[in-house]
Amino acid sequence: MKEREVAIQQIDPGMVPYQILDVEGKLVGEMPDLSAERLLSLYRYMQLGRAFSNKIIALQRQGRATTFGSLVGQEATAVGLAAPLQPQDWLATSYRELVSLMVKGLPLPTLIYAFRGFTPEHYPGENHCLPIQIVIGTQMLHAVGLAMAAKISGDKAVAVGVCGDGATSEGDFNEALNFAGVFQAPVVLVVQNNGWAISVPRHKQSAAPTFAARGAGFGVPSVLVDGNDILAVYAVMQQAVERARAGQGPTLVETLTY
Repeated sequence: MKEREVAIQQIDPGMVPYQILDVEGKLVGEMPDLSAERLLSLYRYMQLGRAFSNKIIALQRQGRATTFGSLVGQEATAVGLAAPLQPQDWLATSYRELVSLMVKGLPLPTLIYAFRGFTPEHYPGENHCLPIQIVIGTQMLHAVGLAMAAKISGDKAVAVGVCGDGATSEGDFNEALNFAGVFQAPVVLVVQNNGWAISVPRHKQSAAPTFAARGAGFGVPSVLVDGNDILAVYAVMQQAVERARAGQGPTLVETLTY
């Protein structure tokens, strides 16, 4: 009897990053509905994120600040992912997305105090920003938990969890994605892919063509976006947040940056 041949196929690598601005800064997609004042505000936050990173790095080199993970080069993702959030929404970040917390309303002095060892009190407070997570990937579980709390209580709040590409190799990330998919948590999980997990390159993190492809295995819609295009990041996050708030479940967003 002839054995039946099984059709084993590779994962479709055809996912391309969503863009509104190309590398030359030219419009290649539809602009999100943002006023000139709002656009200027986003640009100012990007500049603030760069200046803050450079200052804390200088202080750290002088022995006047703790270990610090620079945001330089990833400002567009960090600002764009937080900009569509409302006051009642929650934000859980790693150690790198500090300007995201500023966009959400966390005062700049609070972050400066934290990295100089003078934090007078722990947040979250009215800004709904969780403390910075140094343990890789744990904040993704926290974001899903907050989203589920909002869903159970009937609150219209959405939670956003942000991690780097290295965190996708942690069990916490996969547990968060699985739980969010099963229970349709109103959460957006963002992976900032800068190509390196400290010293481990992208190709040694996963054999999948993209980290966004992970979503399919957990039943979670996903999108790949140019993480250096703040307009594209904003547009994608706005849609993902609106989906979550409308009860349509989680979204996995991968931002390509460097």
